[in-house]
Amino acid sequence: MVVGNGAREHAIAARLVAEGQNVISYQTKPNIGLHRICSSNIFGINYDARKIVASAKSEKVDVIIPGVEQAIFSGVSDIAEHESIFCYAPKSVAAKLESDKLFAKKIVSTMHPSLIIPYISTTNEQSIIEFAQSCNLSVVLKSFGDASQLAVSIIHNKNVDIIVKQAQEYIKASGGVIAEKFIIGQDFSVYCFTDGNNIYFPKVVRDYPFKLEEDTGEKTGGMGCVSANGLLPYITHRDYQIAIDCMSNTLKYLKTSQIDYKGILVGQFIKGNDGSVYFNEYDVRPGDPEIINVLASLDSKFTTIVTQTKSGTLEKPIISSACIVSICHTPANYPNESTPQKITIPEEKGIFFGDIHQIDDTTAETGKGRSFVVVGTGLSVEEARQNALTRSNQLSTHLYYRKDIGKFVS
Repeated sequence: MVVGNGAREHAIAARLVAEGQNVISYQTKPNIGLHRICSSNIFGINYDARKIVASAKSEKVDVIIPGVEQAIFSGVSDIAEHESIFCYAPKSVAAKLESDKLFAKKIVSTMHPSLIIPYISTTNEQSIIEFAQSCNLSVVLKSFGDASQLAVSIIHNKNVDIIVKQAQEYIKASGGVIAEKFIIGQDFSVYCFTDGNNIYFPKVVRDYPFKLEEDTGEKTGGMGCVSANGLLPYITHRDYQIAIDCMSNTLKYLKTSQIDYKGILVGQFIKGNDGSVYFNEYDVRPGDPEIINVLASLDSKFTTIVTQTKSGTLEKPIISSACIVSICHTPANYPNESTPQKITIPEEKGIFFGDIHQIDDTTAETGKGRSFVVVGTGLSVEEARQNALTRSNQLSTHLYYRKDIGKFVS
């Protein structure tokens, strides 16, 4: 059972079906791609962990693979284990690596203090003002709270009143705010597969979270991503080693605290313009669309990785030399509310569907979120980029997409 209704879940389900698995989906709203390939589709009002597991038990499911964080944070792995169903995700206490930003920072700071970005955790307005001024009014604000409250705002060279206003909103909604110094540099995400004992790092991916080209505009759920054959050009082997040491030691720290971690862990890091590597945060579930690149790079069966994780016998996955570029197509006003737009449903090859709602066999209507992801592969990043752009340019959906995904990676 694949839990979620985005392009991420469509890609995961498609890979499992291609490997001969019978896949059931659990969604809160219909996904065109999942509807086409899954043997059955179950719908819930939300991603309540108990309802997910109850459905899995009723359908005699062997494995649950949650893509959405809400299910993981609410304990789907814990509840599934009680029903003797394996869940390919960490239990709720281990999921605090993502759901509790301070929990992750405190672990990393004990072993790799130089990676920690200067920050404060507070509810005090004056503390926010003083910290923002010490950072030349360039900060990242992160809310406290559970999955429904988590929020991030990047405020760069703005008036202090803007920073305080946003911080107050987070404090009111979640009981506190984390303010970090804004680091100028380039992000990179390191993917990790682990069965609780064995740890492997299959791919480094760069996400493009900003709406507009040249990384400007509003912060979104992601406008695309790029992965190369090996490391990205701006990442040195030393940078990579720092990142995987941080992640490995985090998992070891959990284990010494009697906390087992099984599934995917994503470490988000920043390569600063000063040459330093900084820890940003952890994700305890596959990124959307980054997991699309990871799956496209796997020569090993994803089914095998999941089953070996269950048995604690995970072997090193085989990774192809392909470079991958994924481009998200969205309504023009994304990530804000917009009037639904009717589009012609594109052919599915190389495309994974997200927030679009099928009207008839050839027509769909856009939702608020990302509509679909176009994937290009190649022997180089530029070849993959051009293949993804060519496919994107051929579509007649008239949706927005960034044309510079992977452009600055040579």
